[in-house]
Amino acid sequence: MLVRNSGWRNGTKYIFVTSVTFVLVTIPFWLFSPQSFSPLYIQYSKVSQFESILPLAGLVIPLAGGALALLLAYCYSDGSYANLLRNGAIVLAFPVVCTMLLSLIQGGFVGIIWAGYGVFFLPFGALAYWGQLYGRPQA
Repeated sequence: MLVRNSGWRNGTKYIFVTSVTFVLVTIPFWLFSPQSFSPLYIQYSKVSQFESILPLAGLVIPLAGGALALLLAYCYSDGSYANLLRNGAIVLAFPVVCTMLLSLIQGGFVGIIWAGYGVFFLPFGALAYWGQLYGRPQA
């Protein structure tokens, strides 16, 4: 959507500035204690408990989520905000659905703890379909 609205040159510039900012803010925390760097450690530990069912689950699920994000960004986006929000909701829901299904396979029940992560994708989904549910405001 960024490239469609501002062109490749500006889109690349904005992505570069965002990436550099992310690295400058994040790297000091990672360098201080790489083994306990929370975003990587927590993500990996939550999904790696399913490695008895899905080998390398700690890598497969996040990489599949990243691939899904790229697929949705390039193939299923028309540049509208509704599609951007819908795609964001799908990408955020993907690991939640994966962990709930793996929890069901592993233990025979859906762990309610995994469903709690659904609150992260619900605002995106609600905003994506708000216009369809309640109509668009008249200008």
